Amino acid sequence: MCWDRLQELLTEPDVGILKGKRERNLTKTLELLIIEWFLIGLSILIATQPLGLTNTIISVAVIVALFGMAGTLFYGFLTQIVMNVLGGKGKYYEGLTAMVYPKIPVSVGLFVGSIFLNFTGVGMLLALVAGIVFMVLGVSTLYRGMKEMFGVDMIHAWIGISVLILSTLLALYAVLLIQLLPQLLTASLTNI
Repeated sequence: MCWDRLQELLTEPDVGILKGKRERNLTKTLELLIIEWFLIGLSILIATQPLGLTNTIISVAVIVALFGMAGTLFYGFLTQIVMNVLGGKGKYYEGLTAMVYPKIPVSVGLFVGSIFLNFTGVGMLLALVAGIVFMVLGVSTLYRGMKEMFGVDMIHAWIGISVLILSTLLALYAVLLIQLLPQLLTASLTNI
């Protein structure tokens, strides 16, 4: 099972990344993918429990988890493309693993933070501290994972992550612009 890798990614991410690269176990990576998105969905349920919208919140949590898994699978493919264009060496496994491993600490942090949010008084502060600690661990694991999985230096890892983020933002902007353009043109023409 993948519990050993999950523990390594929380306590010694560098060791977990190197073992993942050496073992090339896609099943373990997919198990971690399911666990992290299950934790994120569970975090949504716990954090929104005081609202009392149980059926709606369960639906939202399931949809977030399913779309999150699909999105991670897609970004694994995009990561492979970007990093190979930048001179790295890797296949889909490396791209997917580079996207899955960093979300383990993030999903655990969200889970812990969502529990803390239910404490009155210091709950928000504890959730913030947990969020910062686990987010730092997740982001640093993202950069190290890109570096190790594709055999590049840290500059290429940074550029690869920047390309992924910039491409996503540009695609969102283009889609929103195309979606809103007819409404903007209609409003402009009616004012003439």
